Amino acid sequence: MLVGALIGPMQVAGRVMEFAFGRHVKPIAAGTISFAALAAAMVLLIMQGGHFALAVLFALLFGWSNGVLTIVRGTVPAELFGRDNYGALLGRLARPQVIARALAPVAVAALLVVDEQRIGTHAALVACGVLALLAYRRAVRGSKKGEVSR
Repeated sequence: MLVGALIGPMQVAGRVMEFAFGRHVKPIAAGTISFAALAAAMVLLIMQGGHFALAVLFALLFGWSNGVLTIVRGTVPAELFGRDNYGALLGRLARPQVIARALAPVAVAALLVVDEQRIGTHAALVACGVLALLAYRRAVRGSKKGEVSR
């Protein structure tokens, strides 16, 4: 229970750190760091195997990255696309995330039913973390080249 209880305070700590030090780190770089921490947290989650220290490290990284990502979701689009139609843009960007968050519990539960050894489930969690980082980097890189439309 302690490990799970660490996630919320770490989200707040991540936001406080971003607020305190964010002027020294560009929003795009903060996003890259946060997505990398999220991917690392997924690796730690599957590796922890009941080891308390690894479970705590997972909670710290996952909570911190999730907290910073809430800031990044608002700052990076403004940096990449400007403030014109900002609210509509954020709504369009949020749609896939909201759908994924709604489907994720059902998808993971279905995986757990058919994957008794948890190998596929663990691989899916790590893959989602890594793919999120790669998708973010591609989106940021594409937008700098003018490839991403508003």
